[in-house]
Amino acid sequence: MLDDLKKALGQLLQATETKVDDLAHRVRERYNLYGQLQIVPFAGYANGQHAWVRGRVLQAKPLSSTQAHDSLWENLLNMYKRMESDEVPRAPVQVSLGGQTWQTTTDEEGYFHLELRLSQPPAYLPQVQWVDYEMIDPITSQPIKTQGPLYSPHGQAGYGVISDVDDTIVVTAATDPLEMLKNTFLKNAATRLAFPGVAALYQALAQGHGQPGSHPLFYVSSSPWNLYDFLTEFLRLNQIPAGPLLLRDYGLAPNKLLAGSHSEHKLGHIRQILLAYPHLRFLLIGDSGQEDAPIYGRLAREFPARVAAIYIRDVGVPARRAWVQQVFASYNEVPVPMLLVEHSLTVAEHAAAQGWLPASAVAQVKQAGS
Repeated sequence: MLDDLKKALGQLLQATETKVDDLAHRVRERYNLYGQLQIVPFAGYANGQHAWVRGRVLQAKPLSSTQAHDSLWENLLNMYKRMESDEVPRAPVQVSLGGQTWQTTTDEEGYFHLELRLSQPPAYLPQVQWVDYEMIDPITSQPIKTQGPLYSPHGQAGYGVISDVDDTIVVTAATDPLEMLKNTFLKNAATRLAFPGVAALYQALAQGHGQPGSHPLFYVSSSPWNLYDFLTEFLRLNQIPAGPLLLRDYGLAPNKLLAGSHSEHKLGHIRQILLAYPHLRFLLIGDSGQEDAPIYGRLAREFPARVAAIYIRDVGVPARRAWVQQVFASYNEVPVPMLLVEHSLTVAEHAAAQGWLPASAVAQVKQAGS
């Protein structure tokens, strides 16, 4: 009975949200209130046969440049602009890659998502390609064009990395709601803190025994897509290797941030990555603050030959620490190393012991102050 009530409430909320969004769109469209529009491309990934690309069409709301000395008000205003996005539904978008072109249309929240089948897969797939996106402004009839990155693993990659973001690479304090809100709304990409040693660790994992960037990194997080520009800037400023960021929409629909399943979001994206690269094993990195341990454990049970190791950062809450240990114990039949770690150095040492990193990488992570 309770599940039926929740389902009915979720459907009602979704229907209400859809009607409100549709009305707002009609008013903006009729009275030309959108102003300048923009295509926001999200980094995609490819395997030579297929490419997965996505993005969003929004009203352009320029943000002030990020500086370490920005005031709390400037940070709050920028975050408000990100979160209070005016999406453009039913907008036709053209996607071009390698001489091929596809047509798509944004959904009611302004998103588009395509799985592209490449008719002539290249003999050598560059690690970073650029996808062209174009649409026609409905008011001015002028073309709006942009490009977005498309990542592919190096041909010699021996493994990949799938990482959470909040409280895994960036200090968020998700277990403390007040502190989390302060970090999210009153700081910016230049003042948010990365965990000690994370940049050195992820640089080492991306390189392995090869060249810098030889091994792909994917970031799967339950943060909203509205934070995409903030997170990409945070990675850049902290010299953490770039890669596809797979986030979530937020809203009242059952599959969205405020009402959806954190687990199903992550499971869906990670399963797709595993299926896209059947020749790669993956290191899964998360934290004890949320549900990463059981999510990764479930994936290890489903894909025991594909998950090389699971690393869970201890966020310092004893109850969560004990809970993760119980989760690990429940997956004791899975032949995958599962480690609860306090420091980046522990991950580097374990990865080196498995042969994934050279000893010099461990020294670099240690020197970085992990």
